[in-house]
Amino acid sequence: MNISKHNILKVNKGPLAAILIIALISCISFVFTLFDPTAEWDDTLVSILWLAGLTIAVLILFNYNVINSFKEWVIVALAWGVRIIYATINNSEIITFRGDPFFEMAHGLYYGYNHVINGTYPVLTNYPSVLVEEFNVFGINRLVTCYVNAFLTMVAIFYLLKCFSLLKFNQRIRTILLIVFSFNPFTILFGAEVFREAIYLPLVTISMYFFIKWAMSRRPLYIMVAMAVILPVAWLHSGYIMIAAGYAIISFLYLRRINNNRLIYKVLLLIMMIGAVGIILYTSYGNSFVSKLSLITNPSAFVSHFNNVNTNTNSDAGSHYLAWMSGTTSIAKFILYTPIRVFYFLYSPMIWDCYRIQDWLSFVADSLIFLVALIIVLKFIINKKWRVTKYNNYGFIMIASIIIVLLIAIPFAWGTYNAGTALRHRNCLIPFICVQIGIYISYFKSTRILRK
Repeated sequence: MNISKHNILKVNKGPLAAILIIALISCISFVFTLFDPTAEWDDTLVSILWLAGLTIAVLILFNYNVINSFKEWVIVALAWGVRIIYATINNSEIITFRGDPFFEMAHGLYYGYNHVINGTYPVLTNYPSVLVEEFNVFGINRLVTCYVNAFLTMVAIFYLLKCFSLLKFNQRIRTILLIVFSFNPFTILFGAEVFREAIYLPLVTISMYFFIKWAMSRRPLYIMVAMAVILPVAWLHSGYIMIAAGYAIISFLYLRRINNNRLIYKVLLLIMMIGAVGIILYTSYGNSFVSKLSLITNPSAFVSHFNNVNTNTNSDAGSHYLAWMSGTTSIAKFILYTPIRVFYFLYSPMIWDCYRIQDWLSFVADSLIFLVALIIVLKFIINKKWRVTKYNNYGFIMIASIIIVLLIAIPFAWGTYNAGTALRHRNCLIPFICVQIGIYISYFKSTRILRK
C-alpha cells in the first residue's frame, strides 16, 4: 500500500499545543517554588495546577486527527483517569519517604549529596538528574512527578495511535490494541509511579513512529529522527542503545534490496553522520551511554557477570528464575543458554512458575500478550510470509520489529534474573508487539497482501 507524500509530511499540531500548555504551567509553578522553594510532598496548589494543566494538554493532544471514533475517546479518557486516580491514591498519605529509590536519590541530589539520609541508595543512574530538574520547576512534589509520568504514557498512546493510522489498521484492530496497550497493568503502574519506564515508553513509541514513516516513505530524515529519539533513552539505560543498532542493521538490509544509487548514497551519508555523532557522544558521555554494555568488550567483567547474574538472592518476592545457570563461565554455554534466557525474559512469569495470585495476574496481563505475538511471529516465519517483504512494506516493518525485539532481549536477558525486573524492562517493547499483532492480522492473515 502506498501512502501519499501529503499524508507523510502532514504536520500534527497536537504535540506542539500540548508542549505550550506544559510550558505555561511550568512557568506558573516555577514562580510558586521561588516563594517557597522548600515545599515538599503536599503542595496542593501546585498539584491541582499540574493536574488541570496536564488534563487540558491531554485533551488538546488527542484532538488533532488521531482519534477515529467515540470509542477511542472513551478509552483515552479512561486511560488518563485510571492513571490519575492511581497516582492520587498512591500519594494520599504524607510520608517522608515512601521507599522509592529513584525519588530518594533525586531528593539527595537536590540537596547536594549523593546518598539519601540512611545511605541506602547511591546514585547509580541518570534518572534522578531528570527528577532534580523537575524539582527545580515544581518543587519536591511526588504527586506532580507521578502526574507528569502519567502524561508521558499518554504521549505514548498518542503516537501508537498515529502508528496505527500510518499502517491503516481497521477500527476493530485499533480498538483492541488500544485497550491492550492503555490498560496493561504494568504500563499503568510504571506510568503513574516514579519509574524510568515512564520516559522510555513514549520515546521508544515516538522512535517507532518515525521508523514506520521511514519504512513507508524511505526518506532518510525519518530514520535519523528515529535513531536520535533513542539517545535520551540510552542515556537513562545504556541497554536501549540496541534499538538504534537495530535501525542501523535494518538500514543495511534495506540497502541490499534497492537499486537507487542516489538513495543509497543518502542512507550511507546518514549512517556516517549518526556514527560521527555516536563517536562524539561516546567520547564525552561514554560511561552514561554504554556503561552496562562495557562487559561485552571486557572478558573478565563478562565472565564475572555471567557467573554471578543468577546468584543474587534479591529475587523480587520469589520471582527469581533460572538459578541453575549460576556458576557458568563458558562462552559455549553462554551461546547455548541465551535462547532460554531470552525466552524467560520475554515471557516470564511462566505458567509453571505461577504459585501466587500476583503471578497469575502478571501472566494474564503481560506474558500472555507476548506469547500471542510469539505465535504470530512463528506463523509469519513458518508460513514463509517473510518472502513477500520485497513487495510489501508491512512485511519489512514486521521483520524489522522482530529484529529490534531480539536485539533488546538478548542483552537484557543476561542482566535480568527475576520476573519482576523482566516485566519492567520489556515494557517498552509493547509498542512493537502491538504493531506485530496488528500487521499480521490486517495483512498477512487475509488475502489483501500484495503478492508477486
